[in-house]
Amino acid sequence: MIRSLARCCPDMKIHVLCMDDKAKSILKQLGVNIVDLADVEDDDLLNVKAERGVVEYCWTLSSFLRGT
Repeated sequence: MIRSLARCCPDMKIHVLCMDDKAKSILKQLGVNIVDLADVEDDDLLNVKAERGVVEYCWTLSSFLRGT
């Protein structure tokens, strides 16, 4: 999808919140703007993270990122 968008819209900017180093490594090669999880996690999010599974935490982050 990213490569297709780049062909159709060369000026596009895609921002991706990376949940792990593997995702970050792959997406850097595709030229997207990386948002590191550590850069958005504050004390409130870290407290919630301890109480939720990975999928639940992803949904929590999506709500948090909409407000930024």
